[in-house]
Amino acid sequence: MYLCRVILGLVAVPVIMFGILANVTSMRIFTNRIMSGSSINWYLAVLSASDTLILVSAFFVLSLPRFGEYLTWWRANYIRFVSLLRHVACSIYV
Repeated sequence: MYLCRVILGLVAVPVIMFGILANVTSMRIFTNRIMSGSSINWYLAVLSASDTLILVSAFFVLSLPRFGEYLTWWRANYIRFVSLLRHVACSIYV
């Protein structure tokens, strides 16, 4: 259990940040004026964008709750954040 907290809380964050930085760089390269003429480059740019969204959601789902286990002041803010997301999601689907 402790190993899971360390891996998801401490090790995953630099990996996620590096992945986001690499994907943003890839999107910037693939959507460049010279590179944007080919359809495969647009496919790779969209793939990089979707990977970025997956990494951001992995941060919120995996790493952020682990920070709440370590930081006692974070729990109240996290509960408010989750309830805010729940209200936004309910208003979108209604």
